[in-house]
Amino acid sequence: MTCPACGSAALRPFVRFRFRLRTRTWTPRAVECTACSHRFLPTTEGEQREIEAGYGGGYSGFRADPVFDAVIRREVRERLLPAVPRGSRLLDVGCGNGVFLAAATGEGYAARGVDVSEESARLCRERGLDARAGDFLTMPLDGPYDAVTFWDVMEHLREPAAFLERAREVLKPGGALVLKIPGFGRGTFRPIALLPRLAGVMLGAPSHVQYFNHRSLEALLARTGFGGVEWFPSFAFRSPPRKRNPLRQLAVNTIRWMGRVGGTGNLYLLARRTG
Repeated sequence: MTCPACGSAALRPFVRFRFRLRTRTWTPRAVECTACSHRFLPTTEGEQREIEAGYGGGYSGFRADPVFDAVIRREVRERLLPAVPRGSRLLDVGCGNGVFLAAATGEGYAARGVDVSEESARLCRERGLDARAGDFLTMPLDGPYDAVTFWDVMEHLREPAAFLERAREVLKPGGALVLKIPGFGRGTFRPIALLPRLAGVMLGAPSHVQYFNHRSLEALLARTGFGGVEWFPSFAFRSPPRKRNPLRQLAVNTIRWMGRVGGTGNLYLLARRTG
């Protein structure tokens, strides 16, 4: 086993998690890389397929959220347009229900989406968007592109380096990579060490299997041929609150506070293909 971020074999057991899957209780141990400080949850191909099976019609990431829609449109105008001109070819990897794809298309990009989920591609096509389902690593992608985007995708991937290498392959020289993922400080894991069941609510595990920080993400970018990294302010928005009883709301607020204290935040950047 090697680190998914930097490729080092200098790994050590980190924190044990506990999950209830459809057919069994799963108690894996997360691993930490001592070279780049990356933390991740090792999975087998079968376990990864079981995780991906959850990206169907009931997946929370496919639900409509008007607050998120408005934020994405603003991000396209304020972050993407200054770096990638209108009319550019753009590939959105893990396009979900098409929120970013619609915003990019609306601003004049020739945007296409790909996703592992057939349900995702169907939702996008129903909105009149160009989207296909398939394996990003092997499907034909009709490059080159001026920009490739990953919105909350890398944390789900068993082999994130392979995805960035494929993105580099389909980008023009100097093309832009836009990447937004949740980031986690070491302090995030201290409560989980005491209560392993918190891994689900604090990390999004086991759907999330990669737990990046600035250092480990920069190591991954350098390893896969990207440079000129421009960091943006942490991507943040507040969706309309869900109806909860007072005790559950108190628990949610407490967990959010623990995450902030532990260093949880979003990593949001634009990098360029080198060479």
